[in-house]
Amino acid sequence: MAALFDVSILACDGCFKGYPAWIGLFLLVVCLIGSIWMLLWSNYGARLAYLITMIALSAWMIVFSALWAIGAPGTTTATGPRGREVQWIPFLPDSEFAESFGGTIDNFPDGEGWQPTGTVFPGKVDTAGEFETVRTIVAHALADLSLVQGNEADEFENWRFRDGSREPTTPDEEDPDLYAVAEVAFNQAASTKLIMGVTIPATDLHPAVTVFAYRDKGLVFLPTLIIFLVSLAAFILHVWLIARLEREEKEREAAMGSSAPVPEPAV
Repeated sequence: MAALFDVSILACDGCFKGYPAWIGLFLLVVCLIGSIWMLLWSNYGARLAYLITMIALSAWMIVFSALWAIGAPGTTTATGPRGREVQWIPFLPDSEFAESFGGTIDNFPDGEGWQPTGTVFPGKVDTAGEFETVRTIVAHALADLSLVQGNEADEFENWRFRDGSREPTTPDEEDPDLYAVAEVAFNQAASTKLIMGVTIPATDLHPAVTVFAYRDKGLVFLPTLIIFLVSLAAFILHVWLIARLEREEKEREAAMGSSAPVPEPAV
C-alpha cells in the first residue's frame, strides 16, 4: 500500500518511500499472501484458493483500516497511513488568497466572530496551544518574504512576537526588543476554517504588519479511508464470486446426476 501511495497523487506522510516500499510490497504479496494461496491451491485448486485468500485478506484489511481510523483500547486514532497533516498557512490581507475570507478579514480584530487566544473552537481546537505553533510559522514566513523582497528584517528573530492580551510565559517574552507585543485574535471563518490574525508593531527594521493564517485541516484520514473502501469492495466482490462458483458447481453436479443412466434392478 505504501508503494502504491508513493506513485499516486495522494500524500502518505510516514510511509516508506522509494525502493524500501517496493521491497516491502513484494515481500507482502509473494511471501505472505502468495504462500497462503499456494497452500490453499494444493487443496482447493487455483481458482477457489484465490477467492478464499482474497476474502480473508480483504476482511482483515477492513478490520485493520477501521482500527487505524477509530483506534482501539490503548491506541489513538489515525495510527495508520496518514495523508496531508494539519497545518497553518500564512497569508497577507492584500493577497489573492485572502479574497476567500472576505469580510472576516476586513473586520479584524474587533469585528464579529474574532475571539482572544485561549478560546476553544468547534472540534476541540484550543487556540492557546495552536498559537504556540502558528506564531513560529508566521515569523518564519515573514522573514522569508523579507529576504525575497530584499528588506533588512530577513531573520526569524526580527519577527518574533507574543500575544499582548496574555502574560509573558518566558523571561525572554518580557523583553519587547526580543518579542514584539502583538494584537492577536482568532475567528472561525466560513463556519469551517479557523483563522488567526496578528498585527505586529513596527520596529527599527520593519513597519507594522498585519498578517493572517488559516488552519488547513489536511487529509489525515484519506489513505485509511481509501484502503477501507477498497477492501470493503474487494470483500463484497469476492464473496459474490465464490457464491457464484458454488452455485455453478451445484448446477454442474445436478446436470451430471440427471444425465447418468439409472441402473436396472437386479432380477
